[in-house]
Amino acid sequence: MGCEGGRYMFIIVDEVQVGDDLLKRVTFNVIIDQDLFDVKCNCWLFEFRGILCKHALRVLIQMSQHTIPSKYILDRWRKDVKRKYTFVKSCYDTSSIDDARRYNRIQNCFYELCSNTSKAKSSCVKLIRHIE
Repeated sequence: MGCEGGRYMFIIVDEVQVGDDLLKRVTFNVIIDQDLFDVKCNCWLFEFRGILCKHALRVLIQMSQHTIPSKYILDRWRKDVKRKYTFVKSCYDTSSIDDARRYNRIQNCFYELCSNTSKAKSSCVKLIRHIE
């Protein structure tokens, strides 16, 4: 473990199974920045899959940090997030087909509007003010 102004670096040695009966020792570096509440591991599991790795979790536990920083809990893993597709009604019932078409049309217009407006900060601010 090394420390430099609120940044800690831990070296984690793990055994990874390679093939059926071969274990390989692999070294991982976990860096924790307490000021930014940031955790990085060179296994890159969070960056590739959105899951905090066991190396980072182990270091957090070792540092008596028993809560995971909220930026590492992505919306796709949460149960309380509203998904866009839940607003679209199923078309099993013919009376809801028109509703679904209107919803899709509005959604497509807003998508274009948001894509174009987000390119300039001033446009973005104006649009948000107008909507609110």
